[in-house]
Amino acid sequence: MNKIWILIGVFVMVGAAYSVVVPLGEAPDEVSHWAYVQYLAAYQHLPSPEGAVLGESHQPPLYYVAGALATFWIPSQHYEPLANPDYALGDPRTPNLLLHTRSEGWPYQGAALAWHLVRLLSVLMGAVTVWSTARISLELFPDREWIAVSAAAFVAFLPGFLSISSAVNNDNLVVMLSALGALQTVRLAGRLAAGNSAFSNAPLGRSAERRPPLTHRWRGSVILGLILGLALLAKLSGLVVWIFAAGVLAWSAYRTRSWKRYALSMGIVFACALVIVAPWMLYNWAKYGDPVGWSLVLAATPGRQTPMTAGDWIWWAEQLYTSFWGRFGGALVIRMAEAVYAGLGIVALGALAGWIGYAWDGRKGRLAPGVLKALGLCALFWGVMLAAHIRWTMTVLGTDQARQLFPGLPLLAVVLSAGLARLFQAREKLASVLWSAGALGVAAGALVYLGSVFSPGVPSPSAPVLLDGHRPADFGQAIRVVDYRVDRTQAAPGNSIQVQIEWQALEDLTENYWLLVQLGDERGAIANKDGVPSGGRTTTDWWSKGQIFVSSHTIAIPADAAPGTYTLRLGLHPMGRWEWLPVGGGDMMEMAKIRVSAGVGQ
Repeated sequence: MNKIWILIGVFVMVGAAYSVVVPLGEAPDEVSHWAYVQYLAAYQHLPSPEGAVLGESHQPPLYYVAGALATFWIPSQHYEPLANPDYALGDPRTPNLLLHTRSEGWPYQGAALAWHLVRLLSVLMGAVTVWSTARISLELFPDREWIAVSAAAFVAFLPGFLSISSAVNNDNLVVMLSALGALQTVRLAGRLAAGNSAFSNAPLGRSAERRPPLTHRWRGSVILGLILGLALLAKLSGLVVWIFAAGVLAWSAYRTRSWKRYALSMGIVFACALVIVAPWMLYNWAKYGDPVGWSLVLAATPGRQTPMTAGDWIWWAEQLYTSFWGRFGGALVIRMAEAVYAGLGIVALGALAGWIGYAWDGRKGRLAPGVLKALGLCALFWGVMLAAHIRWTMTVLGTDQARQLFPGLPLLAVVLSAGLARLFQAREKLASVLWSAGALGVAAGALVYLGSVFSPGVPSPSAPVLLDGHRPADFGQAIRVVDYRVDRTQAAPGNSIQVQIEWQALEDLTENYWLLVQLGDERGAIANKDGVPSGGRTTTDWWSKGQIFVSSHTIAIPADAAPGTYTLRLGLHPMGRWEWLPVGGGDMMEMAKIRVSAGVGQ
């Protein structure tokens, strides 16, 4: 297992790097998940379905309780996400949904420290999932450590798994508990079989003296029950592992004809699970009228208004495929190169091709122990999970994210790795090393890519940009407009005006200044554009003296704008305070006269 522990250590380091590179709140639904943690830490009771918690208020509380317990001691945790007004879906210039001020910078303090600690807690949950994957593999293939290494590496370095494991998201806890539940189910079934062939690799007829002690078996039932209960307290999708455990134990009872033993074990398992979830279910019953708060789930989740079409299903499958390998950002619009998705799919298909060899072995009567067991367990878990997910997809929107299927990732990794081992059975060790190294390479490449995407891209302070030759204008003693360019001075209603501005910091700034570009006349403004001067990337409290920034801003002229001549002005003020920085003896500088003609533009 030394190899596995080394692999887990590398995973923790890479996961921690992901958690630092991706700005706070720039992972799927992370703001709502963090708001839930923050609420529990502040008020010590479950939140109402409103405010920032609204998107996740229907979730069971276990993950958020863990996050609150890990961070309650940190003072000044209040955090207000700052929406990026320049964000445009699919625009690579503004990949960030939020604006990130220096309060999020190193050394972390207050809310930023608490948020990063919960991210690190998620990474540790991912590490347990990686460990569980290796242990499941060793339960099924006890003498083939390299299959366990390959399976653990597949999970550990899957960019999609790494990105969610480095974010605040309750999927991390339910995936971990599902992995532990699958592992304990396999162990318990093997112990209960005690010499039978259904879930044991031991030869038939092994003596009763070799069977595990009775108390040992029942202790395993209690442990499985606790895991199942906690999985449901992590997320409702934890019910999948309940069905999986019941199916595995029932099948094992059928194969061994040990109905009494398995019935008693299943009774202990599900009694313990129900004891764990009973308080939460009673709370839901009293507050919402049903044990799992289903009415709240449906109220907080956007419902599907029309039936799924063939095109919808194709799009859904493509989204699941790409997000399985890795799509990033708060809206999951940051994609890797298409060649990467294609290449990873080909490698996975190649690993599955090894199962053709197992089929041939089966025909020849020389099938390796554990092979059918691994395939059956994976098929059962994924069959239940996909059936539930498809049904859920027909009910609500937002089910195109593969992280919702990651509870089945460990078993899938074992099946793929077993196929790889069969494909390269003469060089199983070499294949495992190359597989693991390649997976790590993809994970590292995705990390570097995300670093470049979320980098503010600060230009050199000694490289001014030639625009239209306007005279510089200083806003107080803080920021200078070195030059600017307005792309048009005549427009029609419905047109847009593009303004490019070259900025320079006159001092090391500590304030987050806000920009207002305004088009209007003596009667008032007809169009306003506000945001940070950088055009949606870095806030000004990161700017250092002498640095130069170039930004672009779009001002949309209303379709009902009256014809006439308007003035385009620019002003700066601290975020949240209308205290204008003086410029040229006034509050705003005039940039251009814009003539708006009659008629709607194209």
